[in-house]
Amino acid sequence: MRSYTNSTSNSIEKIIEYDNPLTSSVEFFEEKRLIKKDGLLHRAKERQSLHPILKITVKPHRSKEFYIKVSSKITTLIIKLNL
Repeated sequence: MRSYTNSTSNSIEKIIEYDNPLTSSVEFFEEKRLIKKDGLLHRAKERQSLHPILKITVKPHRSKEFYIKVSSKITTLIIKLNL
């Protein structure tokens, strides 16, 4: 789980990057609701980044929780997130 708080008076857009392109499956959840599947088994044809990413928006003076479920059958599981 990862929580992000916006303490400003403007909406903030961020990108969560899962820094491992060889992971088989990456599922992004926002407050327990699946919002995106990515990874080698679910890679969208239009994806232009090397790593799975999720764009998030947090409204002013709000917090959001994000969950990530990952699995890999071809390589060791290395978890590194960049915001």
